[in-house]
Amino acid sequence: MKAMTLDEKQMMDFDLLVSSENVHYETDLTIYFVLNGGLSVGCSDSVLSLAEKDFLIVNPYQLHSVELEEHCLAMRFLVNLGKISEFYDISELDFVGNSVEEESGQHMALRGLLEKCVAFYYGKRSNNGRILLKLNSLYYNIAELLISSFSVVKNRNVDADDREFDESLIQEMTRYVHMNYQSPVKLEDLAEHFFLSTAYISRFFKKKLGINFTKYLTDIRLDEAVKRLETTDKTL
Repeated sequence: MKAMTLDEKQMMDFDLLVSSENVHYETDLTIYFVLNGGLSVGCSDSVLSLAEKDFLIVNPYQLHSVELEEHCLAMRFLVNLGKISEFYDISELDFVGNSVEEESGQHMALRGLLEKCVAFYYGKRSNNGRILLKLNSLYYNIAELLISSFSVVKNRNVDADDREFDESLIQEMTRYVHMNYQSPVKLEDLAEHFFLSTAYISRFFKKKLGINFTKYLTDIRLDEAVKRLETTDKTL
């Protein structure tokens, strides 16, 4: 993998992935973004397979491995959390997001920003001043989106009150989904309704129910469809 480091003044930078890498960690927040082919990232005893236009966010000092499939074309973005901390208190935050297990408007927005950065790749390499200025603007947009939509409070020890709150919250969320499953309900709708980030809700669903929000919603819709077929005379 080509060496790339950020200085304290840089918000972000990115470059091509050129080789696979054994278990390691980055000191900056990392976003892997696949342009073509396939990329496998091993992290926390699991392996996530990324395809074209998929991305994965990996926190600083999080051990992981990277394996590029033959003919894979992918980018590695580094994000300077020290620079972001000049604007936001991120001391209690982790960043969570991948487009393999979840797809939302925020995921599409981040993908779009990453694609815009990649479009300026060769201008960046030639140190074109106008391109570098445009990229810097995109970097700040990405940083703001990471904070607003892909940040969650770090794991901590929870007491009985916290567990009771979690159980109450998941019940309220599942009730909301059951009441609105016939509408085009999205992860963003839950985030707005419960005043939480989409990243938090996505992680919370997976933690409490063992499946992500999209799978849960699909299962409800399929179950209801089966019930209607069994209990009514309506045709398909």
